[in-house]
Amino acid sequence: MTSFVRFLIAFGLLITPFVILLILGGLWLWEQQLLIMWLGLGAAWAGLAWWWIVHLKQEYIKKYNPETNDAVFPAYIPSNTATQALWQDILNMANTVKVEDYPIEDTNKLFMLGQRVLSKVAHHYKPDSAHPVWDIPLPHLLKIIELVSADLQKYVAENIPMSHITSLSDVFQGYQWATSLEKYYNVYRVASFTLSPVAAIIRELKGIATEKIINSVSDEVKKKLLKMYVEKVGYYSIRLYSNTLILTEPSDFISNISRKDLNLPPIIVAEPLRVLVIGQVNAGKSSLINALSNNVQAETNLLPTKQEEAVIPYQMLLADRLTLLLDTKGYDTVENAQQLAVQLTSQILNADVILLVCAANTAARSADKAILQCIHTIYQTDNSHALPPIIIALTQIDKLSPVKEWQPPYDLLNPENSKKAQMICAVIDVVKTELQDAATTIVPVNTHPDRHYNIEEGLMPAILHHLPHAQEHQYLRCVDEYKKVEQRQLLMTQTKNAGQFFVDTLSGFVKKVDAFKKK
Repeated sequence: MTSFVRFLIAFGLLITPFVILLILGGLWLWEQQLLIMWLGLGAAWAGLAWWWIVHLKQEYIKKYNPETNDAVFPAYIPSNTATQALWQDILNMANTVKVEDYPIEDTNKLFMLGQRVLSKVAHHYKPDSAHPVWDIPLPHLLKIIELVSADLQKYVAENIPMSHITSLSDVFQGYQWATSLEKYYNVYRVASFTLSPVAAIIRELKGIATEKIINSVSDEVKKKLLKMYVEKVGYYSIRLYSNTLILTEPSDFISNISRKDLNLPPIIVAEPLRVLVIGQVNAGKSSLINALSNNVQAETNLLPTKQEEAVIPYQMLLADRLTLLLDTKGYDTVENAQQLAVQLTSQILNADVILLVCAANTAARSADKAILQCIHTIYQTDNSHALPPIIIALTQIDKLSPVKEWQPPYDLLNPENSKKAQMICAVIDVVKTELQDAATTIVPVNTHPDRHYNIEEGLMPAILHHLPHAQEHQYLRCVDEYKKVEQRQLLMTQTKNAGQFFVDTLSGFVKKVDAFKKK
């Protein structure tokens, strides 16, 4: 007797009491004339379960439909118009691909689907190439496979129950058992109709409903996996062909512009986050830098300072990482603001966060509006990556009316109980209207040494909130320079390994010649 037959006997003995109970229960319902009521309750319960499944499916569709996904542009790729249109095409392909055309189990069709996505991206970036798909280095192609596989592995591990402890052997064995058990189960279904037709009908109805629910969930999971596969292949292909994909993480890399600001020798250290601080004369830039770095570093003269350098860098730690605060000279007119923007074009393009300092008690903001417009124009002209986060630090709020009142903290969500809070809210609204830049974040602060307010509580959290966006900007501005360093390092490593291989081969050949001579 095989182990499988012994298992069937044990399983049959185990379920026999429940089968007998089901049959006797059906007979009792028939005798008590409650069978119709039972069937009605069962149908109502099944209908409720089915309605809930349909509701969950609609929620799923709302969450992952193209309308919600299109608004999300992925990070670490160029945000120009052409790339956005290409990404929209990838999303449309991901949302229209059918599980019937590309079954998850068919690796050949999945490979063809991935090649189709890769070909679309390749023809976009290399329209004149005879074979654009293969016009990529082999290590980068393997890098795409690695990254897509890692993302799919994470999704499967986090969303499919028991996937982390179920082996492929278990799956194959389960299929074999299911095929064998299905034969015996069909015999049981036919025999049960002769013993208890009512119980058999209830069981069949329940089985149909359960099968539909399981198939619906299974199809949704497969569709999600297929959609994710297309999106990931498209995303990493765009990074590859747009030259924003690197083979190794730049954890110890620093750009030339940051090395100059840090006054460092040519050694490799971590690239700092660059925060460009701009503002009008006497807006409080230097005081804000001192407050952020908790150290008196910048000059805070009452008279405007004439800085010869374009920027003066100061160091601070932000979330345990080195950050450069880049102080700039002030401007007082629209013309000066525009001239400064031209002078700072390189610094603006290399800034991961732009901190615009505006004095709350100053009504003239046309110069601030002008420099913001210049910043937008610079990035639209460059078109290599998106605009970095812009945060407005509204300084000198202690000088707002009533001047004598200074009792922080102020509740700006409910300012009814404080005239100072009401005035701060009013100034924030005015600044939003006059600067006409809805994308900026406005944080009211006070930088007077004896009246520090909302620096660590408001401004620092605002910068940290935009940190992912800033890190994406940092990556894109450094990727070209880092790829050159990476290529040099890879070339040196390949040359070293090739030389070692040549030496080892030559040494082995010499040993064989010596051994032959001795014979």
